[in-house]
Amino acid sequence: MIDSNTIAAAFSALAHPSRVDIFKCLLAHYPKGLNAGHLSAEVQLAPSTLSHHLREMEKGRLVQRCVAGQSTITSLDLSNLTEITSTLMQLCCSAEQAPERE
Repeated sequence: MIDSNTIAAAFSALAHPSRVDIFKCLLAHYPKGLNAGHLSAEVQLAPSTLSHHLREMEKGRLVQRCVAGQSTITSLDLSNLTEITSTLMQLCCSAEQAPERE
């Protein structure tokens, strides 16, 4: 089960409209991802602003970057989100499923 700090970091990484736009764009290009130039153009953010948001998303383990030749490709890291979703689903209504105490 994933810990609360990891869940909070992921949600915090999405707590800005531009980061949600980046997430949605990368989701549309999953699993290949995009290089910084294409991503910047698609979400209409200046490269320096995009870089700031991507750093925050990396802290939340939502994106990963890999070097491919002279380009850096950014793609979603859905493994963390899958773990978070799994943990939240396990916790959902768990109090209602627990045996009653007398």
